[in-house]
Order: sequence, then structure tokens, then C-alpha cells
Amino acid sequence: MMSSSSNEPPPPNPVLTAYEGFVQNTPLVTRYILTIQVISYITSWVVNPQYALANIPHFVLWKFEIYRLILSPLVNTSIISLVFAFMSFLDHGKRLEYSLGSTCFGWLCLMIGSLTNLLFLCLSVILWALSNREPAYLFLSAAGIWLILFGIIAMECAQAPRDSKRKFFVWDIPTLYYPLALYLLFALLGGGLSMSYFISIGLGYAYGFGKLDSLKLSSTRARRWEESLLANFTRRDGWVVGQAATGSAAWIDVESAGMVRVTRCVFKYVMYRLELTTFSTGFAAVSTYSSYVR
Repeated sequence: MMSSSSNEPPPPNPVLTAYEGFVQNTPLVTRYILTIQVISYITSWVVNPQYALANIPHFVLWKFEIYRLILSPLVNTSIISLVFAFMSFLDHGKRLEYSLGSTCFGWLCLMIGSLTNLLFLCLSVILWALSNREPAYLFLSAAGIWLILFGIIAMECAQAPRDSKRKFFVWDIPTLYYPLALYLLFALLGGGLSMSYFISIGLGYAYGFGKLDSLKLSSTRARRWEESLLANFTRRDGWVVGQAATGSAAWIDVESAGMVRVTRCVFKYVMYRLELTTFSTGFAAVSTYSSYVR
């Protein structure tokens, strides 16, 4: 009995098993984006990457840290934000990457994130100039995966049939207005309006309505990139080549379920942010009162 039990293989590591499943079932670009989110969170234990990578106009314009315009969507410093990134972006990313191919999907994420940051930068400078050079406008910050995700959701909703509806908690609302409903939920429960998120939604609508077709990556150019610049990546597990992309069939059938999951994720996320803000405000008030009493 003892020899037979000693010959049994050790039980599998659940963490390793989950990671291997994630690698096998997630296309490359989506996997890389979420992996960088994890690395950003782990890095935040030592140093806050938001200080170095977030899109802050003062550092972009006066310090010439242009890389912030590209890298800020990859910043994550909260375990709760990381969990919600996996719950929301994983579904949309997988479906769109299988639909468009890895090259076009990577270009889409880069375009939405970079244009959102660029317009955010321009509006911040305009507000700074109109407010008699109020310094606060130069230190506004735009960062996080929702800079891309809001645009992707708006793009999908703009391409949906006009008479379609989406479940928003207990209400059915027109699909076209679903991103705005999410944005208002962020604003009401998350502590205020976000200029960067609103810009991302606008870009998603513009992309979905065909106003940014000149910025879309053609299949010919995508194939050329895959044969030259991205040749090393095309040989890696999870890469979806343009010819193998499944088109809109990859996401139309399950879009409604995905939207419901996103709604739940957003509600949980903003409730967490609201509780955190309330706690911080209460703690500050108690500290101020204690110092006054002393």
C-alpha cells in the first residue's frame, strides 16, 4: 500500500493549471496586454508606475515624455482593477482578436489608446489656457485599460443593428447608448466625470460609424507586417493571422452576454471606488477633527 501511494503523481498545481489554460485559450495580443497589467500591479508594490507612465500633460509637453501617450493604457496599480480588467477586457479582447486577427486588433488597441491620450492632452492644454494657466489642468491624469475598453465597447455598439437593445441591470436600453450608460454609471458612483473615458467613447463611435476608416489597417498592410516586422510574433502560440480571422461571427452571437458581464463588472468596480473614496474622505475628516481637538 505504501509503495503504491508513493508512486502516485503529485497533484497538479492549481495556479500553474489556470495559467496554462489562460495561455492556451487566449490569443496573443489580449494575453500580452493582460500580462502587462499583472506586471504593472506587481511593480506597484515597489514603485508606482502611474508616476512614470500615466498620460500627464506636464510631463508629456514639458519633459518630452512622449511614450506616455502609448503606454498609459497598460498601467494598473490596484488588485481590484486587475480583477475587473480580466473580467471585462478578456472577453472583448478574445472575441475581437479572433474576429480581426492579432495584427489588426493590436493596431486597433494602439490607435484607440494613443488617440484618446492625444485628444486628452490637447483638451487639457486648452483648458489650461482658458483658465488663465491654472496648473491643475496640466496634472490631470489618464491611464488604465478602460481607455481602450470604452472605445472597443462603443465601436461594437455603433456597428449593432439600430433597433437592438442591451440589458443594463433591469432595463433594456438601445445598444447605441449602452457605452454612455456605462460612462454615467462610472460618473455617478465613481466620483465624477472622466474626460479621457468620454474621449475614448467618442473615438469608438467614430470608428464604428466609419469616420476613421482612413486609420484602419488594411488586410494587405497587415499581411505585409506579419511577413516582416511581426514575423517573430506570428510563430508564437496564440497569434491569429489575418487569413485565419473568423470575422464578425466571432463576437456577434455572444455580444449580449458579454455586455451583461461588463455591466456587472463596471458596477462592482465603481462601488469599490466609491467605498474607497468614502473611506478616504472619512479618514481625512477624522484626522482633521483630531488635530483640531488637540
